[in-house]
Amino acid sequence: MTPVRVRPLILTVVIAAIFAVVIDRVALAVWESRVKTLHGRLAQDANKFYFAPGGSVGWIPKAGNDPWPRLIVSFESTGIRPDGIIDDSEKGLQLVFLPPLVAWSTRLWPRLGFDRTPIPPVMSHRYVIRISRPVDQKASVELSKGIFTP
Repeated sequence: MTPVRVRPLILTVVIAAIFAVVIDRVALAVWESRVKTLHGRLAQDANKFYFAPGGSVGWIPKAGNDPWPRLIVSFESTGIRPDGIIDDSEKGLQLVFLPPLVAWSTRLWPRLGFDRTPIPPVMSHRYVIRISRPVDQKASVELSKGIFTP
């Protein structure tokens, strides 16, 4: 290749790399915003004892011998769905959100934990929303981020 042809090729590679990083960062920011918006909606609606159309969360009263009210969670018009749902009687319902695949940088460079075992890099970007309602108490909705959220 002649030097004249190398310059456009280098410029194209640099522009493509910048474009890829911008898309990665924008996708991650939009995703984080949607998770935080969902958390806000869930926290706002957490103590309603009915499920309104267009609402995000509601409780159905106890039935029979069941000591816990039933929870309904809706993801309508949120633009985001959990990647995992954990139903734990002690901690309540946990919704796990991982970054979208287009945020590719969140899947690079595994990290080492305290015991020197590799931790997938995406785990440091995950969000967990916990919805719990102890018997005869107000519901709580907590948002946590990172690898140390069980």
